[in-house]
Formats: sequence, structure tokens, C-alpha cells
Amino acid sequence: MRKVTREVTDAFFNRRPRKCGNTRTDGTTIWLHGNAIARHADNGDIEITLAGWDTVTTRERLNGVGRRASFSVFRDRGVTKVNTYDRGHDFELVWHDAIEMPHGEWINPRKFVGQFADK
Repeated sequence: MRKVTREVTDAFFNRRPRKCGNTRTDGTTIWLHGNAIARHADNGDIEITLAGWDTVTTRERLNGVGRRASFSVFRDRGVTKVNTYDRGHDFELVWHDAIEMPHGEWINPRKFVGQFADK
């Protein structure tokens, strides 16, 4: 994880403002190049979006959030996907099926992937 991602993500989860390079947070939302990419929803959940910029940097920043919120954003054969995981027995990771991530929409990764888990 890049230093900028770690610092901004730590501030985001501690609900404090922080600016580092091209990324900033007010403690509620994370912006990359002025585009909101992650936020704390009113109910306390984490919501994410590619904000129309499906780039390596956007995915890296979102994965910084995902390390704490138990999700991962990645490319698979040209398609950006999101998946979630839980801690299983003996703390091993139990991954759930990956689902294509919509462009330009806010999603809650835990609920978004979960709605397709049994299909």
C-alpha cells in the first residue's frame, strides 16, 4: 500500500481531515483528483465508486479502504470487479464471489456482492 493511501485511509477511518498529494479526506469522504471515491454512509456503512475513472490509482485507493472494510477491487480480463471476504475459523480469509463493479454508481461492497452470493 502506498504511503498516501495509508495516511488518507487512516484519517478517513479516524474521521479526521488529511491531504496527501492528489488524495484528501475530510473524515467522511475520500477524494482523488477532486472526485469522491469513498464515503461513510449515513448508516455507518462504507460506500465506494470508481467515479468514472477506472484507473490503477483509483483501485489502489479503494483497496486501501477495503483492507479495513473487508473488500477488494481488481481487474480480471479487462473487467473491474469487487469482492468481499470474512474471517473464518482460525482467522483464515473466506472470499465471496467477485461481481462486476458498476461504473459511476455508489455501492456498498458488502451489500452489493451479498445480493448476488446465492445466485
